[in-house]
Amino acid sequence: MVFHYIAIASDYVNGQRIAWHYPSKERLDQRRIRAFMNKAVNFESTFFGIHKLSTDSLSWESVTAKDSFFADVRVTKNEDELFRMLTKDKEILAMDVAIFILAIQSMSHLKLQKLLYLSYADYLVKYKEPLFTDQIVSYRYGPVVEDVYQQFKKYGAEKITDKEKYSFAVKDKLIPPLLMKITKSEKGEKAITSILETLRKYHNFSANQLVSLTHSQNSPWSKTYSIESKNREIIDETILKYHVNEQLK
Repeated sequence: MVFHYIAIASDYVNGQRIAWHYPSKERLDQRRIRAFMNKAVNFESTFFGIHKLSTDSLSWESVTAKDSFFADVRVTKNEDELFRMLTKDKEILAMDVAIFILAIQSMSHLKLQKLLYLSYADYLVKYKEPLFTDQIVSYRYGPVVEDVYQQFKKYGAEKITDKEKYSFAVKDKLIPPLLMKITKSEKGEKAITSILETLRKYHNFSANQLVSLTHSQNSPWSKTYSIESKNREIIDETILKYHVNEQLK
């Protein structure tokens, strides 16, 4: 008989369940389990579901064969690998913010990029730190995060309408899964509040109106973009200086 100890958590970056799998032909070593749990304390906002069962094999396949509940779990026997994946969940990416925005409102890629930039600027002004670490660069039609551009450029000028892809249903309401990731990140509720305030302020603006807004005289984009030197980074200092003054007007 083989004993299995399985600690499951949610990986919001990749949208899946992940687990540490400790199998043993002998009785489970409680010292090894305590060592794992001592490391898990550093992830106090992460819920671990603990499962114990027995099979006739050390393999993970024997676990999934016994109980299909574990079939879609990404598993590792290296606890440090699990904690590396969970560390990524504490970091907010520009793509996280973009998908969170799309879960709330369908829109064109052009409008999405502008709201992504304005969310970043609002957070930067409020908290003097970046909302995400991705660079914002100057394209012809305004500030752009290139990873997000590559993901959604296929839509062209059409709306990104597959809202359900970025949400799950709870009591007839669609909830974006990345709400959980952003909420439990180091920036937490501050980030959610800032993004939602930006959406409330600009959700009725058309993409062209937002382009005009971000292209205004002395804007960070206008100070950065040039035909000769495309896709230059719009640095935080430039964004902060401009948008602090905008809020004082």
